Order: sequence, then C-alpha cells, then structure tokens
Amino acid sequence: MGAVTILGRVGCGACIFTKRALDLAGIGYVVVDVDESEDAAQIAQEVAGELGRTELPIVLCDDGTRWSGLRLDRIADVVRMA
Repeated sequence: MGAVTILGRVGCGACIFTKRALDLAGIGYVVVDVDESEDAAQIAQEVAGELGRTELPIVLCDDGTRWSGLRLDRIADVVRMA
C-alpha cells in the first residue's frame, strides 16, 4: 500500500477517527481540507456521488481503493496491505 489521501474538514468526527486509526496502525497519509481546496471539494463530491455516500472523509489510496465515511473495515484492509 502506498499513499493515502484523506479529503475531509476540520472538526469532522469521522475524519478525526480515521486519522487516529491510521496513526495507530502506522500508516502515513496526507490530509486535504475540502473547505480550503476547491479541487479537493470537487474530487470529494465526484467520488461521493460514485460511491453513493455523501459523508466525509473521502479516503483515496494509490492502489485505487477508496471509501466514504469512517470505515474501520477498510482501514483494516489498508493495514493488511501495508
């Protein structure tokens, strides 16, 4: 598993817990605030639409894995692949 990007916003509980879970697993990531970046907001909106879920965070992995919201099952998958 390579790069992980989290599209989220300050104060988002699911974003905070996702980052915390990745931290505990020793998985590095980059956070992009959708309120600060129009490009990130656009990507988050597109991915959320494709996934049929509109909650943050949107997590994008360089292997094509992606999800929306706090998904401990998906984080566990990332940890196994690392």
